[in-house]
Amino acid sequence: MRYSHTIGHIAALLSVVILSASQIPEVYAQQPAQTAQENQNTPWLAAPPDDMFIDIQVPAHQVYLGQTMRIEYDVYVASGKGQVFYDAREPEFSKWYTLESPAAPPSQISINGKSYTKEPFAVYHISAYAPGKIPLPAMSVQIPYLSDKPWITHQTRIIEVIPPPQPIPNGFAPGNVGQFKLDVQTTASSIEVGQTIDIRIQITSDAPAPQIQPVPYEINETESFRLYPMVRDKIEESVQQSQFRSVSSFHVRLLALQSGNYTLPPVQLVTFDPSSHQYKTITSDPISVQVLPIFHEISTEQTLIHTSRMDKATPRPIYLIKTRTSTPLSLWFMLVAPLLFACALGGVLYHKKRRQHLSDLERHAHIQSLMHSLQTADSSDSQLEAIRSLLETRYQIERNLSTAQIETAIADRFSAEDAALLHQHLSKLHTLSYSTHDPLSPDEIQSLSEILARGRCA
Repeated sequence: MRYSHTIGHIAALLSVVILSASQIPEVYAQQPAQTAQENQNTPWLAAPPDDMFIDIQVPAHQVYLGQTMRIEYDVYVASGKGQVFYDAREPEFSKWYTLESPAAPPSQISINGKSYTKEPFAVYHISAYAPGKIPLPAMSVQIPYLSDKPWITHQTRIIEVIPPPQPIPNGFAPGNVGQFKLDVQTTASSIEVGQTIDIRIQITSDAPAPQIQPVPYEINETESFRLYPMVRDKIEESVQQSQFRSVSSFHVRLLALQSGNYTLPPVQLVTFDPSSHQYKTITSDPISVQVLPIFHEISTEQTLIHTSRMDKATPRPIYLIKTRTSTPLSLWFMLVAPLLFACALGGVLYHKKRRQHLSDLERHAHIQSLMHSLQTADSSDSQLEAIRSLLETRYQIERNLSTAQIETAIADRFSAEDAALLHQHLSKLHTLSYSTHDPLSPDEIQSLSEILARGRCA
């Protein structure tokens, strides 16, 4: 659950948006149909929306299996009313490979002649695990302390996922769908017999890295090289300028067995381009390797031992030199180590206690500052923000809790009478924050301050 998304403005009353049902485009044999909303910045709405609604920006409603698609969940609020803090149930992508990326800042937009604040909640780059008609996961929002208002969600969006067309060429992996770049390097161009050479393969694409596979590497020179299996070294995924990017690294190792000049076969990658609806084979340059014979070989004549000289040689005396026996290093360590450990433990405990003391002082000063902010605030919005910060700092009542969880936490830390008064003040403050923005009276603030000072810290 994500909390404290601040969006522009909201009318006094909220209702669930009624959106027209989306039409699934007709499935063609080999090419995904494009929707009429592709590359548009406004939501697809057939009727004037309510004061608050959710919409999903989807570039296409039919994609290929393995194709990466960018989607964006947006929250819209009618302009002209105060600030809103809302709870959100984030979408759960159980049937999609997903990478979340940063969303754009809020902006103003006009829909059917009505002004809205558009807040991009989250941006995801997704790729389906299997073909079929797969609905995008739902996202819902709700205003805290308005338990009588339902969770607001969006219309169902279904994505048609179709497999690449037949016939599928040899060497094609299901994850090789998108735009690809192949880079092949070798660790050396000249080696000796008995040495190894690595062929390093780097694949850059807009497809999920774990599913990408090049064509299995094979050679004809099986008597000249021993070929080891291809190994995946690492994968990297990121979003750069709103574009998904992955880098997959592999290597193939060869052991030279015979000398000679060789031209090894290139590395190949069979891909499917969803924009042109065609298979493509990306091929690197052939790999030239020179294998040299082993230098400085030892001949049999050099290893002959002439024993006749040894028979006639005069034996030389051998002298043993005895060194002084020193104290073992382990004995010194056994004597000094306990003392060093005791000193280190004492230092750690001292610094931990000092840090805890400083942390308590800083926390107390922060609470005093929040109490001062509450008493001097000139609007209901500022008072509500100060109270929520006090509850989080002093009583560890987090902001991302639901209304029921907040009420339970308040009941655990305050008496029954104080909990009822605190909930009453919070409900009134929230009502004022999206209507008149008038602050609570000084007497009510004084009562709130006394209640917040009497609670039991968690």
